[in-house]
Amino acid sequence: MRTKKITLQQVESYLSDKLPEKLQKDLLKLKMMKEADLEGCMFYYLRSYLKGDNNWRVFLRKHSIHTEHFIDILVFRKHIPRISIELKWNRKKISLKDRVSLDMSLSNLGVNKAYFISTLIGAKDYQKIIKTELENHRLMEIVIPLKLSGLKLRQWKKERELYRSKMNLGRKAIAP
Repeated sequence: MRTKKITLQQVESYLSDKLPEKLQKDLLKLKMMKEADLEGCMFYYLRSYLKGDNNWRVFLRKHSIHTEHFIDILVFRKHIPRISIELKWNRKKISLKDRVSLDMSLSNLGVNKAYFISTLIGAKDYQKIIKTELENHRLMEIVIPLKLSGLKLRQWKKERELYRSKMNLGRKAIAP
């Protein structure tokens, strides 16, 4: 069985172009309700995309001794870290901690690109990062907005709350 070769440029293009559409659809269909769900969707889509090339590995919540930070998603190609990703739920700007983590990934870990991916619920405006010259083409921002307002947004939030309110029931829901 022959495997296909997936280049770093193809992965970066997938992250910037195709993945945001998939995540936005998942957000709209309530397949994501918090950051852990965003992480799971990202992992699923990245693993699915990379499965044809055995040189790629995707790891979640990886602690790096080089950065002294936990990285939400770290993508390796042939034992070399290539892409670092920080994920946030409903954040309109990057925090200082996440910015430092991504900068350390670029400088100390030597990844080719670092991504900050955030969902946005409602009518929030994302505040873009003011980048240094070094970060200009290496620190990327991807915003996954929920493009709903008014009644549709209220309905979405109400349905999301139905799922969230039932999460702790478990066995109690079926106990006599």
